[in-house]
Formats: sequence, C-alpha cells, structure tokens
Amino acid sequence: MKYKIDPTFQSSVHRTYQDLSLPINRPTPRFPKGDIDARRQGSSFAKAVLALEPEVVGVVKTRDYRLAPEVRHPTPIEDCYAVLLWLHSNAKNLGVDNSRIVVVGLSAGGGLAAALSLMARDRGLNPPIAKQILLTPMLDDRNTVTDAELLPFTTWTWDDNWTGWNALLDGMAGSSGVSAYAAPARAEDLKGLPPTYVDMGSLDIFAKEAEAFVERLKEASVDVEWHLYEGVPHGFEFRGRQSEVHKRAREYRCAAIRRM
Repeated sequence: MKYKIDPTFQSSVHRTYQDLSLPINRPTPRFPKGDIDARRQGSSFAKAVLALEPEVVGVVKTRDYRLAPEVRHPTPIEDCYAVLLWLHSNAKNLGVDNSRIVVVGLSAGGGLAAALSLMARDRGLNPPIAKQILLTPMLDDRNTVTDAELLPFTTWTWDDNWTGWNALLDGMAGSSGVSAYAAPARAEDLKGLPPTYVDMGSLDIFAKEAEAFVERLKEASVDVEWHLYEGVPHGFEFRGRQSEVHKRAREYRCAAIRRM
C-alpha cells in the first residue's frame, strides 16, 4: 500500500515489515493485532534489536536516519520524530494501535529512543509513546569514564565516545548548553516519560550514566525496570550468544515488551 508523504518527511526512508516471509518481520503475534514496535536504531546494531521480533512483535517500523558527521544535531532526532508522526497519522492504514507504540534502541540508538520520548512528551504527542526500551544506551556527552576503569574490557573506548559525541555535536561535546534531545542525560525534568526498560553491562563505558539516569527516572515517578549485568562490556549482545547472560538479557527484553 502506498502513502502520500508530507514534503517535510521527504528525507525519511520508511521501511515497514508486515506480512513478509522473513521470520523477524511478521511472526504470529502474542498480542491483539495492532501492536507496533518503532525502532530508532543505528544500522550496525539493527540485527541485535530486531532479533526480539519473533517473540513479541506484530508489526515493526524501522527508519534510516541521517548520521553524523555528515549531519549534526538535531537532524538525526528530527528524522526519528518525523517517522513517529508518520506512524501516528498512518496507524489506521497500517492496522496498528497508535496508543501502543514502543520505541527501542541499542547504544546510540538507545540514546535516540530516550531523546525521542523526551521530544514526544514536550511536543504533546497524543497518544503518547507507550514505552521506551533502552538497551545499553548512550545518554551523556560529558564522557567521564576513563579507559583505565574498564581495561582490559574496553570494547568502546573514551576516544570512541569523544569522537562520536563531537561528530554529532560539531565539536561541542561536554560544553554547557548541550540539548537533552542530543544527550538525554542533560534533561532537567524527566517527569511524564513513558514506562522505561534499561539494561547495561557493568563493564560498559555507559554503565554509570545509565544508572544515574535510572535513579532520576525513579525520582520523577517514572515506572522503570533496570538490569545491570555483571562482568560484561558494551556490545555483549554480539559476543557469546549462547552464554547465560546473553540468553537472560534477551528474555528480559522480550518480557518488557510483552508487559506493555
């Protein structure tokens, strides 16, 4: 089915998986028809996030957002918000319930998912996002954890983090005035955000910032589920897929979506 796209959305590539033969796209759902899982995710990590689908999701919407350093903030998050609005306006034609949209992201995609929830709240999206699933999210541009604290398990280093944030923020990472829509840890007010799931490895460079974000969500009376996996680094989803921690993380992630 084709849709007319508003000119402001022309930069977006809409990829909807539904009624296809690929096993990750349209499994027999365990929910009433109409549930939709909206992903905000960097392509290099998409498979890890999409692997949840056979368990829990009826319809999946992904998006190809423009990336730094070719573009700077706020282009990536505005791309994501454009798709969220598109989902809302086309929900009936897609056969989904726009009151059950979940945003999911991993690593930088987790930061985008958190930023998207903030933006949707501030812009009065109605119905609001139903839930945010933040998988080892990248939330804080201030980059306070050194490699020495994580050696020899640094899969994402201080330099990697510095490079990534400055690519997005045009060299302004760590400075005053960085937008919460770029670095969600900068948000002053977390009240009114959707129920939240967050997980992280204890040897992840993002562990401390994620835990601090979780505590602030709790203080803001946001329903939050937090899992910290001891002894695993950033990107553990791509290593030791038969390990107990990998299996447990996948089980908890799927369960979090089922409970929405």
